[in-house]
Amino acid sequence: MRGADHTDDDRSPLPVPAPGQGAGHRHSRDFLELIGACAAFGTIGGRVVPGLRGHRFTADERAAVAGNVARVCLVGHPGTA
Repeated sequence: MRGADHTDDDRSPLPVPAPGQGAGHRHSRDFLELIGACAAFGTIGGRVVPGLRGHRFTADERAAVAGNVARVCLVGHPGTA
């Protein structure tokens, strides 16, 4: 699983699928990686959000959050821009 402080170079290579596993194997691996990323996001959010309670965000901070939320939404809907 990738974290904020890791790069792709830090990860060990994934095994090459055996003949006959093909795209289904790749899909399963991608799905598991997505589930792991969601779990990590939830864990980090659970740690960070309570500390922000009552914080007044500046316009720049709100814009940064809105821009990143929009970017995540676009990733979930390929082909939209």
